[in-house]
Amino acid sequence: MFSMKSSRAKTGSAFGPACVRRLHTTFNTKTIHGRFEVRHGRRRAAKQLARLLRLPAEAGSVDITLTVEQREQGETWTRRFGEAKIVTTQWGDEDRLLHERVGMIELRFKLELEEGCLIYRQRNAAVRIGGWSLDLPRWLAPQVFAIERPSDAEVVSISVEVTLPCVGLLLAYRGEVSCRTAEALS
Repeated sequence: MFSMKSSRAKTGSAFGPACVRRLHTTFNTKTIHGRFEVRHGRRRAAKQLARLLRLPAEAGSVDITLTVEQREQGETWTRRFGEAKIVTTQWGDEDRLLHERVGMIELRFKLELEEGCLIYRQRNAAVRIGGWSLDLPRWLAPQVFAIERPSDAEVVSISVEVTLPCVGLLLAYRGEVSCRTAEALS
């Protein structure tokens, strides 16, 4: 069975700067802090969807807290942007992809290292209800692109963009988190 822990450990520890390795090889429950800029798409539909989905409000600078909890079947990631939160579940599978589920949507990513950066390249998306799964064609699927790059020995810059067909940009957030917290908890 493919293990997300071994996948992250392999991707994060075999390559890349120490600060990126620490974020992905500390497997006990941990909380990491930072500050992010949050923005929504400019289109009216994007702003309405962001409000309907209770996504974090736009902000030039907001405190972020990321808590990662180990579960039997993967990890629960809770991202708090001020008072708003996004909770996802992540796990690995035989397909050697990182699966991330938010609500009924499951995204699948290939993790790649390029020039010291950890890049999340989305391979596909599906709608999941219970044990039932329907792969979405690319033209209908949400698209997520994320990258982690070391800013210095103790800080990682993170950038995430979520786009939707016919809507464009829905949510983007970027900022920095401190690796010191991850190191202290390992």
